[in-house]
Amino acid sequence: MKIIYNPHTRIIATHILVIVILLINILFFTENTVSILLQVILIFAVIIHDKDDRLIKRKLEEKDSKLREDANIFDKNIIVSESDLNGVIRYVNDNFCKVSGYTKEELLGSPHSILRDPDTPKEFFEDLWKTIQGGKTFHGIIKNITKDGRAYWVDSSISPIREDGKIVAL
Repeated sequence: MKIIYNPHTRIIATHILVIVILLINILFFTENTVSILLQVILIFAVIIHDKDDRLIKRKLEEKDSKLREDANIFDKNIIVSESDLNGVIRYVNDNFCKVSGYTKEELLGSPHSILRDPDTPKEFFEDLWKTIQGGKTFHGIIKNITKDGRAYWVDSSISPIREDGKIVAL
């Protein structure tokens, strides 16, 4: 079943199959020297393609590992939240919970406004929403309140998240 589900394994299996077919054809069915030469060249091309494929796979795995490592560093040092278009929280990282004093369970499904400091003018949030709904990233310093009522300031960048060109989240 590994061959069916793993594209890389399928590619290797295909390379081997092509080489075997070409070798069988050369050994048993081809008498023309030019045809034999072309098939040998095809075998080398498949071998080179296989090596390139393995190199690309290794480099992709290295990049993926680096990306996961960077995401880990980012996640440990930055507070991150994501909300739907109605401002309902659908993701928070652990650092967000630590800073806000809320648990993930308390935040997920709650309106982002539970963090809103009542002293912040409503025009600030109107500008924020107008910017995001316009497809742009909002940058600003936001005063929030923790679960126990303490104020904290966040230097924020809030970007729309798109799927198929349509804004689906923040």
